[in-house]
Parts: sequence; structure tokens; C-alpha cells
Amino acid sequence: MADDTFRLIVSGTRTYRVRQTGFLSSSLEAATHYSKFHHNEAHQTVELHHTGALAKRSITVPHQLHHYIIGRGGDTLRRLMAETNTRITIPSRSKHGGGRDEILIESAIGAGQAGGEGSDAAVSLAESAVLEAETRIGQIVAENLHKVPYTHFISIPISDSSIQRRVRSLQTEIQAMHKQRAASTASKSETSDSQNVSAVMANCIMSPQNPGSLHLTLGMLRLLNQKEVENAVRVLKSLSQEIYDMVGTRSLRATLRGVKVMGNDPKKCRILYIGVEDNEKLREVCEFIRKRFQEEGLLQIDEKEEAELLLHMTILRVHLNGDGSDRNHGKKQGGFIDATNICQQFDDTKMGEFRIGQVQIARRFKFTDDGAFHSEEAVAMYYKQNCLCYDDGKEYY
Repeated sequence: MADDTFRLIVSGTRTYRVRQTGFLSSSLEAATHYSKFHHNEAHQTVELHHTGALAKRSITVPHQLHHYIIGRGGDTLRRLMAETNTRITIPSRSKHGGGRDEILIESAIGAGQAGGEGSDAAVSLAESAVLEAETRIGQIVAENLHKVPYTHFISIPISDSSIQRRVRSLQTEIQAMHKQRAASTASKSETSDSQNVSAVMANCIMSPQNPGSLHLTLGMLRLLNQKEVENAVRVLKSLSQEIYDMVGTRSLRATLRGVKVMGNDPKKCRILYIGVEDNEKLREVCEFIRKRFQEEGLLQIDEKEEAELLLHMTILRVHLNGDGSDRNHGKKQGGFIDATNICQQFDDTKMGEFRIGQVQIARRFKFTDDGAFHSEEAVAMYYKQNCLCYDDGKEYY
């Protein structure tokens, strides 16, 4: 067989020479990338058991991705096992939707292979079969990871009480404007197409962001098990000294001004946010943090998502009446409103300036008693002699 039908696969501390099939050729880099960051380090060796004549390997794949490996009616899994000459065991999901993450891949040594059971050639072929199956699982995971909802995000929490009060007042005013416009639009005589649009907008409500959970978003994360959460925490903590060095002795401050629409089309508004006035030092620090998380394979930029950092503070979300965003856990909703008048009226509204205290890994849909997002870990972004100063105005020694 020609040399170009083999590729080197790096997994943990080991490098494997694995046969490359046509199935692998298009997305092998994505599979290798996933393997680097998501495999359980406790299972980085191929275990050979001559009792039963099996080569087997246990890998860790978050259970949220198992159904992509199984496929509709089990078709993908059956094809994968047949084409790699392996047996793949995927744990059953619990009745609550959870499950174990470990997947077992096995290949019989000598089953239909030249050299017979126990020969070096048979062992090598069985190992290659297991590793090829693993690589192809990695490819399936890499191709479907973007379909799994985000679980966490990197953010700068805003706990300044004066800004929270202004935001609450602004939210109330914008909600009143929307209700008035929706009632007015619905009562006008319109064409059938515009009536359909008006019906959608009239049936939409604007859910305000809890002032206790206000924040600047740096990036979205998919951390699908505790090991991945711990890895993200490790990365954030490792950046603390470099963040201190970048910030220096002066505190970072940000100014919030102007109501904007996510996506830049005010006629189809789903999210309203307050922009952040340009701040070169703040942008430099935030982009540094994002870059490190990208390098560690924790922050993926979706194709439709702007690669450039957009610092923003979300204040209102649009969804269909009776279809609350919290219950849908981040799934896209069909509702939208025309926010043209809102953006025009509040384009230059200033919410205030606040001192940046920390950057954190926050968990979506989990909150503290005061309404803030649950923080997995936080790193201070302001250093003053022997105390850490946070944006709540308190100093912790």
C-alpha cells in the first residue's frame, strides 16, 4: 500500500501511523484537533488483552455528542464498525438525558487477518483498526460540535449599582415603546405579507436581562463535562499574571453608550445591547484572553459569527409570547421586532462608566441568589498593592 494512504495522528503523548480512508481525507485535521483537547488523559494507551484476543481502547466523548456517532436508527455506528472491523460500545443514556462519556472500541486480533491470532502482523492490524475507528469518531464529533448549545461564556461581570438602575429604567421604557408600536401596527390595514410580519411582531415580547446578570461577553464556550470545565478554569487561571502585566497599576474602565441591534438589521431585531466605547487597552486584554482560549481549543468561532471581538452588554431579548428563552436553553427563536425607532431614539444614550474588576467563566442558565450568573472561576483584572479590587467597589486582601 502506498505511503500516502497513511497519516500520523497525535493523541496525547503518542503518535500513531494510521491508515487513511476516503472517509477521513476531508476532515482529518478537525478530528486531530478534537482529539488533542477532548480525550481523557487517563486512556492514552492501547490496551492489549490476549485473553479473548482483543485490542481495545477507551476514549472520552461527551454524552451530548453520542447520538451523532450512533446516527439515525444506528446506521452511522453500524457502518463505522463494519468499515473499521471494530466493535464500538456506547453507554445508554439515563432517563434524565444524561449518561457516561466513555466509549469502548475493540478489535479482534487475528480475526480474518493474515498471520493468525497473536502474530505481530495481526496485533498491528487490530491496533490500527481501533485507532482508525477512534479517528473517525473524532471526525464525527468535530463536524457536529457546533450543533450542541453553548454551556458557558467568558465575560466581564457588571455589578455597578448605578448602571444597573439605569439599565432597568431603559428596559422598561423600551418595552413600553414596543407594546405601543405592536398595538398600532396590528390595527392598520396592510397587505397579507405585511400582516403576517405584523402578527409575528405583535406576538413577540421583550425579555429584559436581569440587571444582576449584566456583563460584557468575550466569547461563548461549549464545556460538555466537568473535565472540560476544569480545563477552561485552568486556562483562565494561567492567564492571571499576564493580565496583571498588561493592565499595569492603572485600573481598566469602560463606558457604555448607545442601543444597538445584534446582526445590524434593526427591522429584524432579536437582541438589543448597549455598545462599549472604544478602549484600546481593554480591547487588547480581551483579545489576548480570547486568543488563548482559541489556542487551547476551547473557544470556537462559528462561520456566521464575526471573528472580531464585539464587546457588548445585552439588555433585551425578543421571543414569541409564551416561549421564554430560559426554558429553551439558548435555542434560536422565531420571533423578531422592528427596532428602528428604538435604535434611533437611544443611539447615543449613555449608561455610564464602570471599573472592570474581573473576567470569569460563567455558566449559562445558572444564577446566584442576587441574579448574577454562576461563576466557575474568575481572575482579577485590577491590582492594587496587596489587594484585589473588584467592580463592586470592595477591596479584598
